[in-house]
Parts: sequence; C-alpha cells; structure tokens
Amino acid sequence: MNCTDFGNLPIILFLIAIIYWSYDKKLGEYLLVSLSFSRLANSFAKLTSCVYRPWVANSNIHPYEKALESATGYSFPSGHITSGTILFIGSIIKGDITKGLQFFFIFCLVLLAFTRCYFGVHYLTDV
Repeated sequence: MNCTDFGNLPIILFLIAIIYWSYDKKLGEYLLVSLSFSRLANSFAKLTSCVYRPWVANSNIHPYEKALESATGYSFPSGHITSGTILFIGSIIKGDITKGLQFFFIFCLVLLAFTRCYFGVHYLTDV
C-alpha cells in the first residue's frame, strides 16, 4: 500500500465508517453525504471536460503499473483528490481536532496530490 491508495473509494468509505462508529456520528454523516455529492459532481465534470490521461495524450509517459488499476476514465478532475479532500478538509472544517492533526491531514492531502502526478496518472491541473 502506498500514499495514493488513501484516495481509493473503499479506503475513504472505511475511514468514514470508522469516524462514524467510533468518533463522531454527525461528522461521519456529513462526510458521507459530502462524499456522495462530490463523487456525482466529479463524474459530471469528468464526462463534461473529457481530459485524457497523461499516458494517452503523450506516449513518452509511462505510469506506475499499480496506479493504473485505479486510474480509469478521464483524468480531470482527480477522483482520488476529490475523495481525499472530502475526508481530510471536511474533518478539519466540521471536526473538533487538534492543530497537529489538522496539519497532518493537509500534509496527507498534498502527498496524495503529489503521488497522483508522480505516478503519471494525472496532470498537475487535475489535482
């Protein structure tokens, strides 16, 4: 497992379930509803903009093989980043968490964005 896996939908849903069942039910509900609407908006944006993946547009780009498993469809906007933003930024906005944990969540989101570009499955403008 690497950093980019923390943007996968099953992992995001698992983390939201943990938040719901063991930390704060209202925060869990907020994150789940936000995730649902953001995934719909993400799909609409992907189908509207039709931005091809980097390796489709440029044959010189060779993406990381393991990252290709979750890189389906169009490139813009990144579904991993959309889901990660809902989890991390949503928790910062609505959750009662410490400054250290807020910094850690922002760091995780930046790291997630970096890995999506580094692995060659997104452009910088996608994340």
